[in-house]
Amino acid sequence: MRSLPLLALLACLSGPAFAQSAPGPDPAPEQRGSDLANAEKLTLRFPGSQEMTGDYRIGEDGTISVPILGRMSVGGFSTAQLEEALSRRLEQMTGRSNSVTVEVAAYRPVFVTGLVTRSGAVPWHPGMTVLQAVALSGGLFRPTGPNIGGPAAGEAEMARYRRATEDRKRALAALARLQAERQDSTEIQIPPALVAIAGQQEAEGLIAAQKTLLLSRQKSLTNQLASLKRGMELAAQELDGLREQSQRVSEQLKMRRDSRARLGELQQKGIVIAQRAFEEDLKVSELEEKTANVAVSTARVQATVAALQRDTVALTEERRASVEAEIDRLQKEVAQLADEAASARQSYNAIAGASLDAQRGDRTEIVYAVVRREGTGETTERAAQSTLLKPGDVLVVSQDLRSGG
Repeated sequence: MRSLPLLALLACLSGPAFAQSAPGPDPAPEQRGSDLANAEKLTLRFPGSQEMTGDYRIGEDGTISVPILGRMSVGGFSTAQLEEALSRRLEQMTGRSNSVTVEVAAYRPVFVTGLVTRSGAVPWHPGMTVLQAVALSGGLFRPTGPNIGGPAAGEAEMARYRRATEDRKRALAALARLQAERQDSTEIQIPPALVAIAGQQEAEGLIAAQKTLLLSRQKSLTNQLASLKRGMELAAQELDGLREQSQRVSEQLKMRRDSRARLGELQQKGIVIAQRAFEEDLKVSELEEKTANVAVSTARVQATVAALQRDTVALTEERRASVEAEIDRLQKEVAQLADEAASARQSYNAIAGASLDAQRGDRTEIVYAVVRREGTGETTERAAQSTLLKPGDVLVVSQDLRSGG
């Protein structure tokens, strides 16, 4: 049987009949794993088919639309189950085994509002706590208290100092994560500078959030490299089959050519009629055409292998260059934020006539509440700094001001 290249098989399936094919059945509820309903965007990788590989946004109805494969529901699937479903569906259409890789490119964000430096959406990640969400929002914002006094300019300088300090905390934590990623380490060292400005507990929380991101990025890179490797293995198997086929056809062609030469000699002697020689010429032509087709298929698969090899090298180099560039950027940002905080501190002290770190007479209790959509309604619950958040949650930060004694 003639071996067709992987790209040729995919190309022949681009007609309307396949593009509109109905999705396969969803798994039974007891077979479902982690729900992808909280994801906003997925990254799908199809080895050997760059035109299908890319980011797919999940629609309001919980479906994605994949070229050739059509529209599929992802609600209730885990990434592994969706990979299996896509691979099985692609195999049904092409008749070849293929391994599709699925990654969550973006989850629905968490919205933070109230007593924070920057209200708005922050990216959600697995294991996100209230403390981490507040940190990503620039930390708590406390306006100048009545016991410190001072004009509005003093309040502005205090706010500038707090913003610079909170931004510096996040930058230091991200820088520590990137340095661990550059060393291919799964552990992040807590920078002493971060402990100095945030305290041990908050520093550990910030680093824990960065570790989750570190492991996610490392897993993503590993999966991408594994996907490219599987694609090269499949192409290598196809090349072996084409080489075997090419050898068989070459042997058959040689035999036919020898037979045609002998018939030519007999024809000249009048022993064989011209019709018999013509039939042999047709068989030789068919084998020559088959040889050319196998050569074209071989060239296409070799081009696929070369492209996958280039993608592997480019992926590694791009990730390394990206990490180095981000480290350089964050190092400059940390230095600038330190200068910004020092400048704000000096300005505040000059305007207010008091130390920025002076103790206030008021005691303030920070209150956290999580608003979460449940079915068609919403629930609001009191939360602590360690409370886990879900995608789409709204975190409200407020304060309970009590007079100091």
